[in-house]
Amino acid sequence: MSPDSIAIACGYWLKWRAKYHRDSLLRFSQQKRAALLVCYLRELQQELLDRLLTSFDDLITSIFRRTESSEKTHHAAHGKTLARHVHTFRKVTKIVLDLEIPDEQVRPRIDLCRASSAVAGRS
Repeated sequence: MSPDSIAIACGYWLKWRAKYHRDSLLRFSQQKRAALLVCYLRELQQELLDRLLTSFDDLITSIFRRTESSEKTHHAAHGKTLARHVHTFRKVTKIVLDLEIPDEQVRPRIDLCRASSAVAGRS
């Protein structure tokens, strides 16, 4: 069966499916029935693929919404702690990158910075 005959049959299929009952297929030749079946299967494949993609999109959207909600809840519950940790991280980064602080004094200064952050977190 050539691609041209399938294309013609698909055009015919679109007109035929609205008019005839499936038992009407018996009046056509075996080749024409096969071509119509191919058209039907192609259309069914497209419809199923569209439904699959819609379902996948809905699933991903649902996951993003739950994640966003969970993140907001977590941030609301732990916002102060997170802010304190970010502040400590900034201080430590400045100490590590400060070229004027000798290497042997970096660790004690970081420990001092962490201790002051821990004390601030308790109050």
